[in-house]
Amino acid sequence: MTGDALVGETERLRIRVGKFYERVETQLKQVVREGEMNEEWQTNQPVAVFANLMVVIVEGRLNQFVRTGFERSPLESWDEQWKLIRQLID
Repeated sequence: MTGDALVGETERLRIRVGKFYERVETQLKQVVREGEMNEEWQTNQPVAVFANLMVVIVEGRLNQFVRTGFERSPLESWDEQWKLIRQLID
C-alpha cells in the first residue's frame, strides 16, 4: 500500500493509493461518530483530528514494515502504544 515495492510507479497508482487512504479516513470518521452517538466511545478530540491521526499511524507502520524488508511487524508494541494514544485522546 505504500507503492515503494513497485518499480516504475506511476502517478496514477499514487493517486489511487491516496484515494484509498482518504476512504479509510472517511470510514474512520463515520465509525467514531457512530460510537459517540451510541455512547459506546467518546474522545475529547474532533472526529477529523482523531481519524487523521489513526490513518497517519497506519501509514507509518506500513512504511516501517516495508522499510525493514517486511521483518518488523506493524503490530510490534501496539498494545503499549495504543494505551498511550488512548490517554491522549480520552
